[in-house]
Amino acid sequence: MTKVELYQQHLNALLTTNLDNCQKEKIDEILAKFIQCLPNNGKLYKYRSIEGDAFEYAYDGLENGYLWMARVDTLNDDLEGTLNFDLEEDIQVAKEEFLSQPWKYLNNFLQQNTNLRKDLPPIDRFCMDQIMKCVDQSTGEIDMKKAVDLFIAKGLTRQNAKRYIEKVKSWVQNAIEDAIPVLRDTVDGLVGINKINRNNIFVYSMAITHDADNMWGYYANNNRGFCIEYDFNKARFLPYETKSKLCRCYEVHYQEQKPKFSFQKTFQYLIDGQNNQVLFKQIEAEFVEQLVTKTGGWDKETEWRILLFQLKDCKLYADLVSKIILDERILNTVNAQKLIALAQSRNWKIEIRKLNVLGTKHIYEEYVG
Repeated sequence: MTKVELYQQHLNALLTTNLDNCQKEKIDEILAKFIQCLPNNGKLYKYRSIEGDAFEYAYDGLENGYLWMARVDTLNDDLEGTLNFDLEEDIQVAKEEFLSQPWKYLNNFLQQNTNLRKDLPPIDRFCMDQIMKCVDQSTGEIDMKKAVDLFIAKGLTRQNAKRYIEKVKSWVQNAIEDAIPVLRDTVDGLVGINKINRNNIFVYSMAITHDADNMWGYYANNNRGFCIEYDFNKARFLPYETKSKLCRCYEVHYQEQKPKFSFQKTFQYLIDGQNNQVLFKQIEAEFVEQLVTKTGGWDKETEWRILLFQLKDCKLYADLVSKIILDERILNTVNAQKLIALAQSRNWKIEIRKLNVLGTKHIYEEYVG
């Protein structure tokens, strides 16, 4: 099985499993498959500066064994954690769709809310079920002649058949209208959804390689910094609560333009009474896709990210460090020596990054203290 196929399995597992409430064996299974789809036999990398507050924060995380989950509105991409949508367009399309095929929506609503039938007298439940059999699935419209003829065949007069059809239509319309306030509140809330997302989504970003010169230049203080290697195989020995969070790791995809997100399925989900779990999973998948898609200008980062929501504590305690790589130019600094001492005390590997003799490329050598 290819890495792409393994990763698709990982995504499917995340979308079909409640990791906060599942068996330990299931978490172990998801974690094992996740590690299989990672590059470098389960290893990812983080570039850091050796100076200032940035170093102090990074060192504290290394010393105390945690990953700092950054809130997305603190990151260097203003579009991080946003949905690319046009709300006015979505509302207009939803309105036109509902008006053009009202019975399709009513039928969906009843299929997803079968418990509502229990509130009706037996004759009304019978009528409602018969009417729904007369909805043309291709057009979403009710075939009134077919419905009336069906009731006549059951022994009702034409007058009574029409009366019952109108009664069921009225009852269903009232049920739909009860959901309208929820839909209206949702639409009002969507105006500020990107701001809400950026305040409530937390990520830990890592790269697939330790030797990306652009990353050393941009994130490691102009080549005067260090790189941390995280080995996710070590996650197998961590508490299950931590494992479940680490499993929520996604590969970032890069496109020239982020695909447009539509709330049409969200509106449908609300109209259906919020009971359609298949539709909910589709919405969730499209939402996550937005959060792990970035525009092409960021593609050199080759990012994987842990993605969590509404954290009370930004520290995710997970000691996954297996190696520290330092640029040769920082070796004599106090902070570099401090970092080397910590790595040696934890039995982490230490490598040095430096230019080759010709000055044409960087090479990596084992540190000899």
